[in-house]
Amino acid sequence: MEQPGLGALVLVLAVVAASLWVLADARSRTQRGRPVVMTAFGLTVERPEVWAALCLVVVVVFLPLYLVARAAD
Repeated sequence: MEQPGLGALVLVLAVVAASLWVLADARSRTQRGRPVVMTAFGLTVERPEVWAALCLVVVVVFLPLYLVARAAD
């Protein structure tokens, strides 16, 4: 028997885990002198905390953008 809300909890935990990974990865890359930077529509995202916050809020948009920007260096 499936618990109500279990799917939502798993989804929230996955989003939080992905955002924490983005934060750790972006910090690591920044410390090595290779920050992940993206500029679109006049807005530049380069700080690890901003990447993580954006992924947490709008994961379906910013996680793929992070991965593309990460691969571009």
